Amino acid sequence: MVRRVSDPVVWTNLFFVLPIMVSSSVGYYWLSFTLCMSFVTSVSYHLSRETLYSGLDYVFAFSNVFGCLWIVFSQVLSPSICCGCALALSSLQYFRCERGGRLYDLHHSLWHVQISLAVTFLCM
Repeated sequence: MVRRVSDPVVWTNLFFVLPIMVSSSVGYYWLSFTLCMSFVTSVSYHLSRETLYSGLDYVFAFSNVFGCLWIVFSQVLSPSICCGCALALSSLQYFRCERGGRLYDLHHSLWHVQISLAVTFLCM
């Protein structure tokens, strides 16, 4: 069974377009590339109802996490870095909802929105 594009867990991936543009505009091309790949694999993963592409989805999601950690530890703490860190840390709350659980779609959709905003702040 395939999810529809109108399903929030699919369309909230569009929020990744903002950090893709911001990271590219400030010269973090490697992060922009991994965000693009994460966007493509996440949409594919969720369209397949979490049955395909899980390995690729995890690889690019974690590469984005490591990219953000590099940004945090390579720069002086600024207000945007602090906001990005706060958003990223608070987004971890959504991992408590197991895949297939009653609130999985809602929590994972909120995670897409929150983590994309965190990456945007980190790149500013």
